[in-house]
Amino acid sequence: MIRIDCIWLALGASDLRRGIDKWLAQVVHGFALGALGAQAHHAYVFANRRADRLKLLVFDGRGMWLCTRRLQVGSFAWPREDWPMLESALTTTCDTPAPAAAVPEAVPQTLQGLRDLLERLHAELKFQKARNEALSFLIARLKRWRFGSSSVWVYRTTNFMPQRAVLFDFCTSRGGEHPQRVLQDFTGTLVTDDHSGYHKLQRAGAITGSLCMAYARRKLFEAHKLNGSQIAAHAVALIAKLHEVERDARELDPPARLLLRPSRAKPIADALHAWLLEKRQTLAKADTTAEAINCSLSNRRALKHDLDDGHVPIDNNAVENSIWPLSVGRKKWLFVGSQQAGERAAVMLSLIESAKLNGHDPRAYLKDVFKRLPTPKNRDLESLLPHNWQPADKAPAPTVPAAACAVTANPEPSAAG
Repeated sequence: MIRIDCIWLALGASDLRRGIDKWLAQVVHGFALGALGAQAHHAYVFANRRADRLKLLVFDGRGMWLCTRRLQVGSFAWPREDWPMLESALTTTCDTPAPAAAVPEAVPQTLQGLRDLLERLHAELKFQKARNEALSFLIARLKRWRFGSSSVWVYRTTNFMPQRAVLFDFCTSRGGEHPQRVLQDFTGTLVTDDHSGYHKLQRAGAITGSLCMAYARRKLFEAHKLNGSQIAAHAVALIAKLHEVERDARELDPPARLLLRPSRAKPIADALHAWLLEKRQTLAKADTTAEAINCSLSNRRALKHDLDDGHVPIDNNAVENSIWPLSVGRKKWLFVGSQQAGERAAVMLSLIESAKLNGHDPRAYLKDVFKRLPTPKNRDLESLLPHNWQPADKAPAPTVPAAACAVTANPEPSAAG
């Protein structure tokens, strides 16, 4: 059973060939809902020109769904504004904007507060004070969002840092200008794949590039899967040994990790490079295995950066774990059909996933954040950051002044006194 509080009927024919994102855009634009999106537990009904097919758009408070119904007999009777049964319910149509007073004032203020909180989180990611703290990175292209070539860039701190955070940045393309904008003041190590958008940042000198070993392995594994290359299979086996060493080094502190990697991982990395260099000479330039080998050979320095710095992970699989909810949800979040909706979703995902990284219950965290936003005080925003926030039951107890303790400690006066 789905709860529906109100049904809105479109006064006119509609093109039913459109997708759910177009229907949502019409509802948002027609009702001037702005940041609210579709109203929860409201249904919006559209009919085609022949009035024999209906489409129903419903927002149940968690997600949007769309269903189609063809009339077997007869046709749909268009409603009229003078119908008594519609006078109380049909106060506006999809072609008539709702009054601005219909949007609660607290909603846009809260959204702005969330954006301010995300900006503060972004600043925390960029200006880490410790030496060479690494930031894992991954790009994901969201095809199901159906907004041009929209994509989401995900920036995440490594698991070697006590304060963890993840930042989702919704963009309308996957060009290199987006990481350059986000990381323009960042200095440190960036663990990435071989996307060309990072090359300009690395050439500027402030950022040290470290190539994800899982990315190099993926190229070799695909070559082995495609043509059964034994050269690629042997290389994948050597990379598996590197990950075995990394499993032992994962729980160590950076200095101990830096001692372990050169003694155990460096011989394997050197053997891998020598094997790839030898076998590359036996392959044609257009061979799939040769292309995978070229990716590893041309980035040898970046692939071995973790051997020289105990703060740097061998791959960016940590950000893969953070992006997993997005990869699963993009098949269901059909109401994300515009740039504004994508940006709002990125804000919420950043806060939710950062709260999970710091061991918080996302529901309890967001509930407290919504109660305290908007706030004009910077110190309040600092306390709301996921790595600084504390639930109410774990908040430090208020200290009792020393004078009050002295008063309560004094014994009662005797009867003789």
